[in-house]
Amino acid sequence: MRGTTKTRIARRAAVPALLAASCALVVSGGDAAQAGGTPTATCPSGTRLNVVVPGSDGPYPGHPPTHIDAGFYGLAGYFWPPTTLLVCRTEFKPGHPVVRPGGTGCHQGAVPFQIPAELPKTYSDPATVDWGTFLPGGWYFAANTGSGGWATVCWYARQPANDGTPAGLPTPGTPAAASPAAATGSPASVASAPAPPATPTTPTTST
Repeated sequence: MRGTTKTRIARRAAVPALLAASCALVVSGGDAAQAGGTPTATCPSGTRLNVVVPGSDGPYPGHPPTHIDAGFYGLAGYFWPPTTLLVCRTEFKPGHPVVRPGGTGCHQGAVPFQIPAELPKTYSDPATVDWGTFLPGGWYFAANTGSGGWATVCWYARQPANDGTPAGLPTPGTPAAASPAAATGSPASVASAPAPPATPTTPTTST
């Protein structure tokens, strides 16, 4: 009887901790593999996309870019790892910027755009993504989680590599193309060897 009572007390004590952990995962939009996240704003449209910061999961990026349809978007929150923005589709709101190009952290071949980042400060603060700036349709990676009320995302017209390198450009670590000499098995030194000196001639004297 005494052992049964102790078991019940232990189970009751574990319930609050399990509930807290579950709520944190739900609010951050994460799962068991995610280590953390921020308080998340409500996304009334129900269209919320995960946009990853390339390379934020270590030296071996493996997360692809996200395709986003043209429209207005704002930041609902973010989680990690990898660092991932929760981008919410919303609508234009009079009195706010229609589009906000610019920002830092994108690959030099990508075009940066900024979206509003008005996040709740605590899990109990009510917040809703009720306006956003325009993003053109295309492929996106994130540049940062935001500062000063704005977060930067990186636009690509064509799907880039998983490390953020634009389509058509070599990615870091890609071996250079083999030279013709290497392809035929001929040593490169043969092609670059200096020409043999000319045979000296005996000068003639006139009589």
